[in-house]
Amino acid sequence: MTPFAAIRGGETDQAATWVTAYVWPAGQPAVGVLASGALWTGLGVVLLGLMLYAWLRRRNRPRGARSAPRPSELIEHLNGVLWEADVRLETGDWTWQLQLHPSVFCRQLFQGRVPRPGQDLWEDFQIGTRAEMNRLAREAMVSGQSGYEQEFRAVRDGRTYCLHENVSIARLGLDHFRLVGLVTDLTALREAEAARTRSEQTVVQLLSQAQCMLWRATVIEEAGGLAWSHFDTPESLLSAQLFGPNRIYDRARGYWDGLVMPDQREMDQRGSQAIRVDATGYEQQFRAITRAGRTFWLHEQVSITRLGARSWTLVGVITDITAQRQAEEAHQQSESRLAHLLERADSMIWQARVERSPGGPFLWSMYVPRSKLYRRIFASDPQDPIGFAWKEHGVPEHEQIAQRAEAAITGGAPGYDQIFHVPGPAGDIWLSESVTISPIGSDVWDLVGIIHDITTQHVAESARHASEQRLQELLTRADCILWEATVELSAEDWTWQFRIQPSLLWRKLQGAGRPQAEPRLWRNFEIPERAAMNGLCRTAMIEGRPGYEHVFHIIGPDGTATWIRENVTIRAAGERRFSLVGVAVDITLQRGAEDALAAEKERLSVTLRAMHESVITTDISGRIQFMNPAAAALTGWEPGECEGLPVERVCVLENVRNGERVEVPVSRVALGDVVADLPMHTRLVTRAGPWRLVEGCCAPIHAMDSRVTGAVLVLRDVTEQERLEQELVRATRLESVGVLAGGIAHDFNNILTAVMGNLSLAQLDLPAGSPAGNSVRSAEKAALRARDLTQQLLTFAKGGEPVRAAIQLEAVVREMATFALHGSTVKAHYDLAPDLWPADADKGQIGRVVQNLVINAVQAMPHGGTLRIIARNDPHGGVNQPGLAHDNYIQMTITDTGEGIKPENIARIFDPYFTTKQSGTGLGLAAVYSIIKKHRGHIEVESQPGQGTTFRFWLPALSGASTSERLTPPAGGPERPVKGRVLFMDDEAIIREMAMSLLGRFGLQVDCAADGAEAVEKYRAALAAGCRHDLVIMDLTVPGGMGGLEALAKLRALDPDVRAVVSSGYSSDPVLARHRNHGFAAVLAKPYEVNEVARVLRELLPKA
Repeated sequence: MTPFAAIRGGETDQAATWVTAYVWPAGQPAVGVLASGALWTGLGVVLLGLMLYAWLRRRNRPRGARSAPRPSELIEHLNGVLWEADVRLETGDWTWQLQLHPSVFCRQLFQGRVPRPGQDLWEDFQIGTRAEMNRLAREAMVSGQSGYEQEFRAVRDGRTYCLHENVSIARLGLDHFRLVGLVTDLTALREAEAARTRSEQTVVQLLSQAQCMLWRATVIEEAGGLAWSHFDTPESLLSAQLFGPNRIYDRARGYWDGLVMPDQREMDQRGSQAIRVDATGYEQQFRAITRAGRTFWLHEQVSITRLGARSWTLVGVITDITAQRQAEEAHQQSESRLAHLLERADSMIWQARVERSPGGPFLWSMYVPRSKLYRRIFASDPQDPIGFAWKEHGVPEHEQIAQRAEAAITGGAPGYDQIFHVPGPAGDIWLSESVTISPIGSDVWDLVGIIHDITTQHVAESARHASEQRLQELLTRADCILWEATVELSAEDWTWQFRIQPSLLWRKLQGAGRPQAEPRLWRNFEIPERAAMNGLCRTAMIEGRPGYEHVFHIIGPDGTATWIRENVTIRAAGERRFSLVGVAVDITLQRGAEDALAAEKERLSVTLRAMHESVITTDISGRIQFMNPAAAALTGWEPGECEGLPVERVCVLENVRNGERVEVPVSRVALGDVVADLPMHTRLVTRAGPWRLVEGCCAPIHAMDSRVTGAVLVLRDVTEQERLEQELVRATRLESVGVLAGGIAHDFNNILTAVMGNLSLAQLDLPAGSPAGNSVRSAEKAALRARDLTQQLLTFAKGGEPVRAAIQLEAVVREMATFALHGSTVKAHYDLAPDLWPADADKGQIGRVVQNLVINAVQAMPHGGTLRIIARNDPHGGVNQPGLAHDNYIQMTITDTGEGIKPENIARIFDPYFTTKQSGTGLGLAAVYSIIKKHRGHIEVESQPGQGTTFRFWLPALSGASTSERLTPPAGGPERPVKGRVLFMDDEAIIREMAMSLLGRFGLQVDCAADGAEAVEKYRAALAAGCRHDLVIMDLTVPGGMGGLEALAKLRALDPDVRAVVSSGYSSDPVLARHRNHGFAAVLAKPYEVNEVARVLRELLPKA
């Protein structure tokens, strides 16, 4: 056994001798004979290494040299802390006698403060897991383990160490142990691992957002040439732009499949040539044109590595240089335009390279393009050597020009500005020069300068200065205040330095006895708005606004108020330093008049805003002068847009029945001084296109002298009123149908229950594929069609509620639309929001809605067409659609490209039995309407003959709810066997017989009852006999007897844990929709389906 085997095997007391062969790095073999009685755990590896190292040092030392280092010397240089401890366990405590072996890391870790014997090794450290460490050590000793290891973090003097401790344990007595531990420093390793993880995450994130692509390929030389094989590479932003997101690479079609590559041939030749001449790489630029027609310029850098005589591996980096190419082209065009402009403009530009040797002068190398201004100043184009001979042309500031440039360069300034003038025979030419400085090396700078002719501005500035002098004279007599201030902001305060121009208003506000040059401006006055003024000013400076305007009032000593309007301009003058200029005007008289006028306007505005009627006033020629908010909302025009427009352009009136234009009676009213009402059945065509039904009148407006000066048009939107009236008529019709449908469907469902149940039983007895079995299945299909017809009839039953649940509309829509489109030539396009909310709806009923609407669309497109289905979340559906509660809704839109609906038929399409098809029943859309209304939703239709039809409906949403889809078990019974006793109650004997046979097929014991009273008695008897029923299935309605709801109350009095299922052939009772609220565990709708019965049994009965 080798020491390593002993270590792995956990043998701690074995004393043996091992011979181990090693190879020294130089290739010299070394054989060590090691004897061990030590503790060979993880610590043994370290001890083994120390012993081997000592033996090798002894073997290789020169003859006569001193002995090799002792183990203590080796431990001295160990990058770890080696400790021994004598531990005695006591009740709830222990005692340690610690011995620490000095080492380099030991001194570093404990910083010279080595723990004394008996002292806690980690006493001076902050260790969050100290209690866990003590628990681990104590459990290892108590359980007789040979050792343990752990990793922890220790903090001392603000430095955190990541340490690994490996401890070996030897039992010396009952509660007496000898522990040897080695602590190694993992701090650098853990920090490196964390850095590597961060680096990898950064690379992945950068690639996903990078304007580059990476590719890798292998190339093999074959008889026919070079065969390239590309490999998938990480997707990046550039690859998504070129190929689209989630590209699936097809090696057989080539790397650039899907793109037009005008330079493909040159690219292939360049790559093949680089490979054949054994180059280490190549680069190229080329174009790629996407399917959308967008052209990309790309740069490719490829490295080549030879794998063998005829094979290579290539790695390429492709970057998008489209912007660079466009910038280069733009730069060339810009240079051309600049040269063209400079030939005609009164400006010139220059650039220079300035160098200076240590201690030497500045050396300038300048380039000046030709320009009109240069020729005007120097009477020629720039010549070599290029420069500006300002001194020779008599520029008085020529010395300051040179000094300012050298000072800016040596001072590290980013640039400088200056103004100077050039004397000339036609007068002085004033120039403004702006220079930018860019350091490019040690004592080397690039300068770019722009020189403008500002002679005209200079003359204007001189005139402005003279004007300011005149203004100052005027201000001394004006009723306003002009002031300037420099403001310095701090975190919580500010300092102001004012300069106030003397004026008449200032003297009036100061009053007698105050100095005329008060430096604090408004601080010494009583101003109620002072806090708001300071906040406005501070905010404007912090946010970088160009200025602000406000109004405030000053309360004088006698209590009178002086109203001031102040306009302030702000300019940044440095870091948190601003220059402000303000003008304050006395508006006390205007304020009084404005307040009175504003009060009157506010009263009128409130009145007009509060009116639900739309009010439009015009002049005598019929041009709009005013429109209230109600009129703006009705017409779709903003009030400011339509002022001055003819009223006929904004108010387009038509007859609802024939679409003929209806006159706006403004002219007739103005000329005849009469009041005119709008005719009946008038609609207003809004600016966006839709129309609204309106009623209203037009009346004249009189001046003080009784002259007619205009007209006022008042309109009332009666669209909703008309819609509600139609809804009431339609609901009345549906109610009449529902009364008849509810009774018929209830009795018919009872019959179908017996029929379908017995058909299902017959299928279980007949072999699959037999003639009789096929006949039974055909009969079952016919019964299912009868059931669907019954469900449509039940839709109209008054008071019927859907069995609501959280459903995902996407699955329902796709399933039902696909089924309805099967065999047709209509193509469907789905646009369903990926974050669609679950709907609070009956899955079966909503499926019938979608199916009926899609079938109508297919019938409207007999020669094929397109069907578009859109679903969106609509959090504002209750606000925008009348009749809906203010809640979250899902909006579903189904649009076809068929023949459309005639206008005279639109109002009747939801009426029961109304149809335009020879084979139609007239129940499809009526059922759709009824289902949507019972779901507390809304449906509307839009259609134009020959342009298709759009149905749009809203359903309540369950935001944040999860959708639970029910899985249908396979036919023939539950997925797993069930057991138990079932009590079945129904007033129809044929249904009871069928249920007994069906439930018996599932292996259940079945008792039957004809009404609720009998069911209660049988349940009581079974409970007394100790063989209670596991499930009770009860019909909801029993004519002349106790029904299921009353029976359940009595059963719960007997047994609070009773499990009951409600059954009914009439869906109008709200108990079915809210069966859990009434104590039922599930619901079985008649007629029964074997699969549905099996599902309920599997959910409620125990496993067999």
